[in-house]
Amino acid sequence: MTDHCGNNTLFSNAVIYIQTDELACARSTRYTVNHWFDYNGARIHPVSGELEIAAGITLLPTPGHTPGHQSVLVQTHREHYLIAAQVAFTSDEFRRGGDPATHAHEGLGDQYVESIRSLKAHSGATAWFSHDENSLTL
Repeated sequence: MTDHCGNNTLFSNAVIYIQTDELACARSTRYTVNHWFDYNGARIHPVSGELEIAAGITLLPTPGHTPGHQSVLVQTHREHYLIAAQVAFTSDEFRRGGDPATHAHEGLGDQYVESIRSLKAHSGATAWFSHDENSLTL
């Protein structure tokens, strides 16, 4: 079983974009297995806030599940896709506005709910969640 960053080493040429709050937490606690993301040769690029990393691909800070959780918006000329990741555990939870008591990082319940609310503003996008095979059109 691996964490969501557990196979990063398989992508040896990839740049790993990570919110600074997430990186600080990961490096300062037993939050995850450090060598899964901070391995020899890792190309870690810390970011703070929203950032377009390539044309049509934007990182969106969505703290709550973790201190530096982020989602990714992919915009093509035809469609918009939102990789919501773990902003909510499932599409149903997302629809309901979140369950911070169960899925938010300690002390981040308000941010958890706010991150869900902010992603709902991407009307028309198809959202995908890490723990749900069902997508959701916003």
